[in-house]
Amino acid sequence: MKNRPHLEASDRYKIDRVTELSKEGDYLKSKFYRSKISEGTNSIYGYKEFVVPKNFKGYDRGFYETLKGINSKRMFATYVRQAELGEFKNNELNGFGARYLSQEFGYKGDDLDDECRCDGIIGYFVNGLPHKKSYLYTEHLDHERSEYALARWDNGKLISANWGYKDKDINIEEEIQDSILWGGNPFGIAYNSERFWDNFKKVFL
Repeated sequence: MKNRPHLEASDRYKIDRVTELSKEGDYLKSKFYRSKISEGTNSIYGYKEFVVPKNFKGYDRGFYETLKGINSKRMFATYVRQAELGEFKNNELNGFGARYLSQEFGYKGDDLDDECRCDGIIGYFVNGLPHKKSYLYTEHLDHERSEYALARWDNGKLISANWGYKDKDINIEEEIQDSILWGGNPFGIAYNSERFWDNFKKVFL
């Protein structure tokens, strides 16, 4: 399997590489778990875990296919999905949910530990593509740097990411860290507990 771009690769190379790799190669294996809150509804709620070996140096073709436009490709070229949760249709996020990403796989230990990050996209998805407004966070593995943004998308195209956004109604850092969907670093959410899904239902449905 071909490799993802290096963390220090140029933006142009990352964009070209994502464009190329989104059209070839295998898909990551995943496991899907359906929550009980789906019962009695027309929706499927649950989470999908991706099977990624620690030393994995390949790429996540299914994720690359969701990256539309140069901003999305440039920003996320070096990531692999760890998990997705929320509302699904045809095994893709469709409705409110979250996508959790990591650079640990294939880069960690390559003298880049301090640069590797975990990211999360929390918001609305259509057929696996982020759409409209979302919360976006980045957590560095050194636990010393965190960044939070209000992002806007158009069917997978990242239109803008307003880092450190604040206004009279919202402080983006507080909103994300107070959310039950904030994954932190290392990534950890008790999404295999039905208590989590009961809280998800109360907060988002």
